[in-house]
Amino acid sequence: MAELALAPVALLIDSLRSSDSAQRLTSVKKLTVIGKALGEERTRRELIPFVNESVDDEDEILLALAEELGEFVPLVGGAQYAHFLLPPLEALATVDETVVRERAVVSICSVTAQMMAGNVQEHLLPLLQRLASREWPARVSACKLFSTAYPPAQEQSRGELRAAFLKLCHDETPMVRRAAAQAMAPFSETLESQHIREDVLPAFVDLTRDDQDSVRLIAVEAAGALAKVLPREEVANPVMPAVVQCSQDKSWRVRYNAVQQLPALAEALGAEAASSELLPLYLQLLRDNEPEVRTAATSKVSAFARLIPVSDVTSQLLPRVKDIGGDANQLVRSALATVVMELAPILGKGDTVEQLLPLFLSLLKDDWPDVRLAIIGKLQAVNQVIGIELLAQTLLPAVEDLATDKHWRVRQAIIEHTPMLATQLGAELFQQKLGRQCMLWLQDTVFSIREAAIQVLQAVAKEFGPDWTRDHIVPQVLSLMNSDNYLHRMTVLSAIGALAGSVHKDVVHNSMLPAVVACSKDRVPNVKFNAAKILQQLAALSDPPAVNQTIRPCLAELVTDKDSDVRFFAQSSLAIDPAADIDCSGMTCICLARAPAGVATVSRSSHANRAVAPRLPARRLSRTAGAAAADSLIGLAPCPPSVGQLSDTERQELAKQFGFRSIGKELPNDVTLQDIIKSMPAEVFELNMWKAWSAVFIAVASFAASLYLISICPAPLLPLAWALSGTAMTGWFVVGHDCGHRSFSKNKLVEDIVGTLMFMPLIYPFDPWRIKHNQHHAHTNKLVEDTAWHPVQRESMEKWGKVESFIYRTFLGSPLKLWASIGHWWIWHFDLSKYTEQQKPRVLVSLAAVGLFMAVGWPLIVYYTGWWGLVKFWLMPWLGYHFWMSTFTVVHHTAPHIPFKPAGEWNAAKAQLSGTVHCDYPRWVEFLCFDINVHVPHHVMSKIPWYNLRAATDSLRQNWGEYMTEASFNWRMLKAVVTHCHVHDEEHNYVPFDAGQPQEDKFLKLQRRFWPSV
Repeated sequence: MAELALAPVALLIDSLRSSDSAQRLTSVKKLTVIGKALGEERTRRELIPFVNESVDDEDEILLALAEELGEFVPLVGGAQYAHFLLPPLEALATVDETVVRERAVVSICSVTAQMMAGNVQEHLLPLLQRLASREWPARVSACKLFSTAYPPAQEQSRGELRAAFLKLCHDETPMVRRAAAQAMAPFSETLESQHIREDVLPAFVDLTRDDQDSVRLIAVEAAGALAKVLPREEVANPVMPAVVQCSQDKSWRVRYNAVQQLPALAEALGAEAASSELLPLYLQLLRDNEPEVRTAATSKVSAFARLIPVSDVTSQLLPRVKDIGGDANQLVRSALATVVMELAPILGKGDTVEQLLPLFLSLLKDDWPDVRLAIIGKLQAVNQVIGIELLAQTLLPAVEDLATDKHWRVRQAIIEHTPMLATQLGAELFQQKLGRQCMLWLQDTVFSIREAAIQVLQAVAKEFGPDWTRDHIVPQVLSLMNSDNYLHRMTVLSAIGALAGSVHKDVVHNSMLPAVVACSKDRVPNVKFNAAKILQQLAALSDPPAVNQTIRPCLAELVTDKDSDVRFFAQSSLAIDPAADIDCSGMTCICLARAPAGVATVSRSSHANRAVAPRLPARRLSRTAGAAAADSLIGLAPCPPSVGQLSDTERQELAKQFGFRSIGKELPNDVTLQDIIKSMPAEVFELNMWKAWSAVFIAVASFAASLYLISICPAPLLPLAWALSGTAMTGWFVVGHDCGHRSFSKNKLVEDIVGTLMFMPLIYPFDPWRIKHNQHHAHTNKLVEDTAWHPVQRESMEKWGKVESFIYRTFLGSPLKLWASIGHWWIWHFDLSKYTEQQKPRVLVSLAAVGLFMAVGWPLIVYYTGWWGLVKFWLMPWLGYHFWMSTFTVVHHTAPHIPFKPAGEWNAAKAQLSGTVHCDYPRWVEFLCFDINVHVPHHVMSKIPWYNLRAATDSLRQNWGEYMTEASFNWRMLKAVVTHCHVHDEEHNYVPFDAGQPQEDKFLKLQRRFWPSV
């Protein structure tokens, strides 16, 4: 029996030696099982030495090994024998892969914390000294161990540790100096004050003056920690001068980190010194040329204002804060919206009403939805300061406008604050100001809004009582029963389920129950089986006569319904004891389980899927099942919710299925976009005027050569010449593209002129494109907000007529998708209503430039070459250019495994690094298009010029390559994009247009057969 019990363990041990990496990974993850089975002595004597010899393996396996060893102390015999784990962890701390080293260091610290004090001195300090003297990856790991090793060390050893750390601070390798700078703050917290002054402060000053900005930007982060442990005079000198110097650094990334240290310095120096020494610097950073720096500075407004005299806040800081409210960059305004009302307690009610409230109202009406969302989140704080009277007079009109905002997340944010407003306004004023709007929310086209509106009604009903609910809410809700839209009728049922517990029993009997019985006779099965669910709830709130005379007969009639799902839910309701206390407040999920024949399926939230799934009959085709069914028709496996959770082998298989070279792991949630940017060398951000202007020459010369080729080319070869000229024309766009991102020249006027000129032959207005394209970069792969490419949403599909459905399916479900940028060009760039009043003057100049080319350039072409010449020399190259515009955009941002996320779930680092695809094309294409396909670093930081993109990609591969998706241009990848990636799906990212249909769409079926899979 014992042998049988150990058999699985033996298999795991054998798998550690397997040539299959997947088996080795499985065994490493079960290492604790093996350790428990072997016992403490054999684990120390056999397993740990074996593991120590196995550290030359794949990175994923080494990462799992580092994680397991950190939990291994009890398995080797506890604190007395914990040091046995240090040799394999030391080896792991020297590997090239960053995440493995970092995890090994974490495990070393964990093991050390459990070791006996004598063993720390005997085993950890030699380990640290060995790491500090080896190659640079080991020295990087060593930097992070000093704060762990120093406290238990003896006095003599402490001196050696300080000397070793200072040596690493002046290491020849920038990566080591950067790691030392990062470790300086935690190490300082363990040091004696004398040694901070004598050892750490000089090193800190040296690192803030380092030649590498990647070192300086990390070094300045230690200023805040040093300010907390040093006396005021030493903060004043040398910490503050070093931070001031970094605040004026030529690198915006250094300034970005420096400004975030100012509140900590101000707190350490005191109000008077902070006002005289730091306030001028802070005001300067609020005016910085770089929006990222202004955003960081703005986010610290309230924290800094608390630390200086109120008079200085009013006279100096507040005027600048008002200016920020009109900043051209939406991220700066959004940062202000987040913190502006935190100034109210500092200023008091008078100044708040006079000076802050107008700014608050201005931000509440901002053109950018993220700004409005940020300011809405502060409504409660505003109400606490200004009181109910001013709230009703000044704020409610703006709130009423936002209640009908075109962005549904703004509407939802207002809804979430409605219960708070109801509490403050009282029943009469609430009914007068917001009562009607609540009813309109119940009819919203977005399910999440309807669901949130029901929750608001439930909260308001509890706040104002059953009588008020009977008189004001119930009649208006029941009036929607006559709506022609079956979704509205189901919303009524959901609202009844939410409100039934908040009204008197006579209202349930006389008003709600008859309405639900009427719904049970509806023509739409969805309405009927939802009625069955609500009847089950009302039974628990009704008297026995009502149950026996009304509810049971109604359910009995539904049991005989011709629809099997109605029968299923009716039988389920009859089978449950009517006296049971059942909460159906979340019953809104049922209304989206299925659409009636001829009605488009509506999207459902993930929690709705979980709520409904156990109750659905087996034959019902859910959205997930529909997605899988449609995928199987295409020959594609449905993409899992998170491909990052798959093993290397599974991701490789998925990459092969979709036509990618590799699909990256999921980026950890705690990694920020700034972390990724900081890992890139400073050289990739440097501008080179010779290379920039050489691109202009190459673009013009190559396009001119292609036009000459068109002029002498025989007719059968014209398509090849057009393909070449369209690709060369794309080079014009790339030059203008760099001008729009301010990565062409240090002179913005030059960039505006060159960008406008390069865009004129493309009929692209430069400034409208620049504004909307920057929005795409700020919100890449964010639902609603991304202005480039966007999956179709189910809510939109509901509104399509036959013509719209035909147009969308034709252009997005066929090769025409590779020219869809023409539609995007027309819709987004010529509509003045899409731009703010501040933007319109520049937009009009760009439109005039395009109009000038059309008015002069086209007639000249026709004059010299005829109408066929206009087609031959301009239109066909222009169509070739749009092929590359569409292809570059769709290939680099659309893939079955790359999700579009709503604002609340969106992560900038994941979207820009893992949500952008690196794709290689034929080298002649990359040459003429100036490496625009090298797309990942461009999205990580758009200011990298085109000629540095490859170096930047090499850096990203070195530091973050395991999280990147890469491909070579191929038919299989295009097939996945064109025939599969149509409709947004929460579980599978994308599903095709015909997902969930009983038969494959004939037109899409043709496309799937047309596209080769090579």
